[in-house]
Formats: sequence, structure tokens, C-alpha cells
Amino acid sequence: MNPIRDDVTAALEAADVPSGTAVVVGVSGGCDSIVLAHVLDALGLTVHAAHVNYNLRPGAADDEALVRTFCEKRGLPLQVHHVDGAVEAERQGTSVQAAARDVRYAFFGEVAAAVGAAVVAVAHHRDDQAETVLLNLLRGCGPEGLAGMPVERPLQEHGTVRLLRPLLHSRRRAIRAYARHHHLSWREDPSNQSLSYERGALRAEVLPAIEEHLARDAVPAMARTADLMRAYVDATVTPALSEYWAEVAVPDEEEGGGRLRLDPLTTLPPVWQTRLILVALRRWLPGVPRSAATADEVYSLCDAQVGRSIPWPGGTVWRERAALRFDPTPGTPTATGTLATLPDAVDLPQGRLEVTRLTGRPDTLHTIDPYTVIVDADRLAWPLTVRPWQPGDTLQPLGMRGHKKVSDLLTDTKVPPHIRARVLVVADVARIVWVVGLRLADPVRVQDDTHAFAKITYNSDAPTPSMAR
Repeated sequence: MNPIRDDVTAALEAADVPSGTAVVVGVSGGCDSIVLAHVLDALGLTVHAAHVNYNLRPGAADDEALVRTFCEKRGLPLQVHHVDGAVEAERQGTSVQAAARDVRYAFFGEVAAAVGAAVVAVAHHRDDQAETVLLNLLRGCGPEGLAGMPVERPLQEHGTVRLLRPLLHSRRRAIRAYARHHHLSWREDPSNQSLSYERGALRAEVLPAIEEHLARDAVPAMARTADLMRAYVDATVTPALSEYWAEVAVPDEEEGGGRLRLDPLTTLPPVWQTRLILVALRRWLPGVPRSAATADEVYSLCDAQVGRSIPWPGGTVWRERAALRFDPTPGTPTATGTLATLPDAVDLPQGRLEVTRLTGRPDTLHTIDPYTVIVDADRLAWPLTVRPWQPGDTLQPLGMRGHKKVSDLLTDTKVPPHIRARVLVVADVARIVWVVGLRLADPVRVQDDTHAFAKITYNSDAPTPSMAR
């Protein structure tokens, strides 16, 4: 009997992964991943090894070399990804561990797509599960945190590739015994025992103290708690969450992000309100920190004035009339530009504005594109300025004698709050001549006696308001 082989075989059977299946295995060079790749290969699966070199410590090159040697001896194809983990963490604005995890799983998904594998296997084991449960408990988790890591889940939110943990019911000491029995070589990562990291401190000091003073079987007991909570979550929490999500959430396929409808959201118990907001952040604004404090801050918008928002570097949540809008493209355009004469153009971070001369009266003044207007060139008082609209801005809309606030125009044309922040105006030295994409000013319209014609065009890849008249 080989307990590790038996555990992996049982996990494969439960996940319906037959012999011969193509499987991508994350191989770091540590004992656990080396053993997992060895067992899966011995069981007849088509193993494709994937290794990420984060260049975070002096031994990273030696880790990679060991993985290459192991794969060459076993005849396993290997793909290696090099990344600067510290730079990636700074770019994401997160911890090195979180950035490394994101990079790792993204790379595994790329390898799986390249080799046609439907399964990615990683080497988390029973001791890792116990550490995860304890860490989550100390962070103040809910039932899903106490459920720990599932044996199987989708690798990505809506992807078809599965992430599998075949060693999740195996103990660390049994995995090491397997490695020694099969004369496998591996590398130790000193950060695993480093007190600078939560998990390292837990592994080096906290768990040994618990086992010495409180419970000799702390690891299996906590892992058993995870099993029980996982069964509870799968049977109750997950189905209920799916039902509430279908009732409350409205994904925005065109602009990205989505909305949580206020009427059903605000009638739910607070625990579900928080949970749905956290799911929305994870799905629609993955760069925003997910915590109870963040969820409370977002929920406060339910009682806020329409148009209020909470911005983060990873996205913005807006209060709309009937929903909370999760916008993955945060921030408002702040750059301005000047056009000195005709013709001219200016490039902004949010788009390009161009003014060109027409040689004669066009056949029609009604352009199909709402971001193109035709004006009387002689009625433009140069230079022109393009900028974000501001409170107090007014214009004389086309066909009207009086003036109208731009804010009222945006309300009347039902421009959503998260789009309003990006609306631009074009002004000459005397007035606003165009609310971009929405309304031309009457003083610069083409008239019967117009003999100089200009075309103003705005191009942007960012979501912008559609023309409404």
C-alpha cells in the first residue's frame, strides 16, 4: 500500500480524471510539487510541467535547474515563466505573495490552453489546509474561509479548466516519506519557515505550540473542520448565493463591470448584502481590496445621493438611481488640450480631438457618428479648448434660445453617473460649443449663409455617452 498514490488515485477518480488525461502540474522544485508530478506521471497521466521563476531570492535559479533536471529524467515537457515578483507586486499594488499567486495561476492557464489540458494540478496538502483554516480564522472569516481550499474548483472565474489538489488529504510527512522512498531530490524554500510571513510564522512557531500544549492532532482536526464546513457551504451557502446573485446582479457585457440592483439588495439580510458586494468586487473590480470594511463602504452608497462614487486605483463604485454600478475603468479625465487654428488636433490620455476644414457644404449635417459634428467655422472664436465638464458649465443647445446647465443636460439625456465623469466639452474663447457626444451649441450651427465649414471629431476607446436628442 502506498498512501500518497492511493490519495491521488482517489482524488482523480472523484474528479473524473482518467488515465492518459493531459494535466498541467505546477512544479516549484519543492518536495510537494515534485512528488505530485512523479505520482501523476506514474499513474499514466500526460503530465505537462509548469514552473514560475519569480527571481525573488538567490536560490531561484537553482530551483529552476532542479525542476529542469527532474523533468528531463522523467521525459516530461516543461514550460518556464520568468517574472520579477517584486516589480509585479508593485505594479498590482499588492503583496508579493498575492502577486505571485496571480502570476502563477495565469501562467498555468496559458500552458493548459496551449497543450489542450482541462486540468491544472497543484500540490497543496493536509497541513497547508490546516494552516489556511487557522489563518482565515485569525483574519475573521466566514463559513467559506473555514471551509479552506476545495479539492477542485474552476481555475478562472468563468473558465473551463479545473484546478485540482490531489494531495489535499495527504500529510506533509507522508509526502516526504514518498520522496525519500523514490530517491527524489527537491529544494527547500527558506521563506516557508520565515517569521516574516504569516504562514511561515504559523508553521514554525504557532502550530507546534498548539500541538505541544493544546492538541497533538491539531492539523487533522482543523482539516476535518474544513471538510465539514466545505460540505456545509456546498450544500447551503453556495446554492443560496447563486440564487441571490441571479436576482440582484446585472453584468454589463458591453462596458465591463456590472450593477447590483438596489431594490432586491437592500431587502436582503445584512450578511447577504455584504456577501454579494464582495462577490461583485471579486468579479468586476478584482483590483479593489475585498474586506468587510470595503463592503460596508460600498453599501453606504445605497443611502447616498445619485452620482456619488467611491474610487479606488482598481475601479470605482457609483450610486445610480436604481443600482450600484461597479466600473472597472476608474478615474475621471483631468487632462485638457488646446487647438490653436483650423485644422488642428490634440491627443489626450482619454482620446483624440480633431478639427478639419471641409471644402464645401456637405450633403447632410446629420452625421451618423455622435462624436462627429459639422459647424460654421467662421463662428468659432479660436483657440478651442477640450476639457472635462465642470459644475456650473452652461451652453445654448442646438435649436434653443436660452441656456442650459450641462449637468441638467446629462440628467435629461439619462447619462449614467459613471459615464458623466468622463464627459468632455469643447469651448472657444466665448462659450461651450459642443458637449462631446451629446449636444452641439446653437451659435456655431451651420446656417443658410454659412460658407466656411469645419468638422470636429472625437475618438476614444473609453466608454462614452451615446447621442441623445
